[in-house]
Amino acid sequence: MPHPDDLLLQAARREVGANIRRFRASAALTLEQVGARVGRDRRTISSWEHGATAPGLDDLTLLARALGVESWRLLYG
Repeated sequence: MPHPDDLLLQAARREVGANIRRFRASAALTLEQVGARVGRDRRTISSWEHGATAPGLDDLTLLARALGVESWRLLYG
C-alpha cells in the first residue's frame, strides 16, 4: 500500500500537470513549442502534463514565462 505522502505528491503532480496543459492550450501552443521555449523536449513536457514527473523550480519559472502566466498559477491554477 502506498504511503499517504506518496499519494499527496502524486496528486500534486497531476494538478500541476493539468494546470500546465490548460495554460498551454489557452496559449494555443504545441508541446514542441513549449519545449523549445523552455529547452526541453516534447516528451518531457508531456510527462509533466500527465503528472508522471514534476518540473523543477527553474523549469516552472521558464514554463510560466513561456505560457504568459505567473509561476504560482502553475501550482495553484
